[in-house]
Amino acid sequence: MLIDQQRFVELCDQVRWLTLVASVLIITYSSVGAAISGLSELKTTLTRQISVLTRNVSLEYALLATMLFLLLIFTA
Repeated sequence: MLIDQQRFVELCDQVRWLTLVASVLIITYSSVGAAISGLSELKTTLTRQISVLTRNVSLEYALLATMLFLLLIFTA
């Protein structure tokens, strides 16, 4: 029973992280639009950068770091 609980917690963490990544990608693609639609490596790059920003932090800090990252991208 304890192993199942640990797996469930890990699965929840993965779902939250994937939701965060998907949200950033949706916001990025809908904000910038056609200008980046042909850049296939952009999705991989953004996912990798989000992973670095959110490594070993709680979900709240990950959201904050991701929002700051998006702010830097769109204001540069």
